[in-house]
Amino acid sequence: MTIDAIRFIDRKLVRVVRNILILLSGKPRSALSSPVPGDRLLIMKFWGLGNIIQAGPTLKMIRQGFPGCPITFMTLSQNRGLYDNNNLYDHTLTLPLKSMLPFTWEVGKLIVKLRRQKFDWVIDLDPLTNFSESLAYLSGAASRVGFVRSPGAGSLYTHAVVFNENEHISDIFQSVAMSLGVAKGDGQLIPVTLNHDEHQFVSRFCQKYDIADDDFLVGINVNASDVARERRWPQERFAKLADRIVDSSPVKILLLGSPAEQEYVEEVAAQMTSSPIIAAGQTSLRQMIALLGRCNLFISNDSGPVHMAGAQGTHTVAIFGPESPERYGPRSKHQQVIYKGLPCSPCISFHNAKKVHCDHPMPPCIYDITVDDLWEKVEPLLSSGSIEAQADSLSS
Repeated sequence: MTIDAIRFIDRKLVRVVRNILILLSGKPRSALSSPVPGDRLLIMKFWGLGNIIQAGPTLKMIRQGFPGCPITFMTLSQNRGLYDNNNLYDHTLTLPLKSMLPFTWEVGKLIVKLRRQKFDWVIDLDPLTNFSESLAYLSGAASRVGFVRSPGAGSLYTHAVVFNENEHISDIFQSVAMSLGVAKGDGQLIPVTLNHDEHQFVSRFCQKYDIADDDFLVGINVNASDVARERRWPQERFAKLADRIVDSSPVKILLLGSPAEQEYVEEVAAQMTSSPIIAAGQTSLRQMIALLGRCNLFISNDSGPVHMAGAQGTHTVAIFGPESPERYGPRSKHQQVIYKGLPCSPCISFHNAKKVHCDHPMPPCIYDITVDDLWEKVEPLLSSGSIEAQADSLSS
């Protein structure tokens, strides 16, 4: 299914199901204010790899706040394995995203599975989606936590948390755990714990492409997910920036991306006069994260890899346009953003299902960002010493 089809189904069809369930449920309220030892917890976060990284501190808060509770984490199949080695949860469930009829069948099977597992609590971290709210109720869990648009808004949750999009997304996620009495965490992104095979993959990859241990590796992500492709900085500008980097410093350029993004990445490479290393289509999700950890510097559109790289401690420069870095940007000392902050920005939010509505065929929030603008951010970082000095200045 396309993103637009998913938006339509959630807002038009699943919303009807949700409203019927609200009428039938009579708005039940749980007698318990928080889980007790032995309660079975299900945490749901379907959409957005970057969102899952930003929710990492919340997963940690819940794990530490309820040590006597077995926790299952549920997400889409394409996100599987992100934090499986981090001891943030005990089990995983996944939902494959397919075309309409097969997906409906998969959802039906999932509901049966959830009811058999008899969860006591469902904690829904997907903001304002009718699908996840309805699934939380249909799971059969007596206690359900999730976001509502405003105080007193009707919902299927027994513990409603008002969604305040003026806050940073990481703080929004943490507000869910805090509503259950868990103390606020430090908010630090949690590095993905890699296994031996993933470290070996990086070693083999570097050997294959003649990347020495002391080579300065600049990773570039030219993509953004289908949720809002308008976040993509133009291909030709990425190509010019990459060539300028190579001309100025003894570095190697690594272009990353998923298998579905490989063709787009190769189009950018074809516009370069230098020869980049193309990793798009050659890695699994966790292997890509391992490569991000090897990069000395990472440049990217506003997308999930920004947060993955930040979690692994890699210095990043992120390009923001339709979304605001105040709400969704990286927060660590080794991450920077470039953002024009036009009067019309940000124009996407969870309230409008993250869909860009722009009167311009080329959104100025992205197209007004020049190669020179990026170069001003990147040039001081093109050596290990400069990066460490920059990190010190950003933290002071």
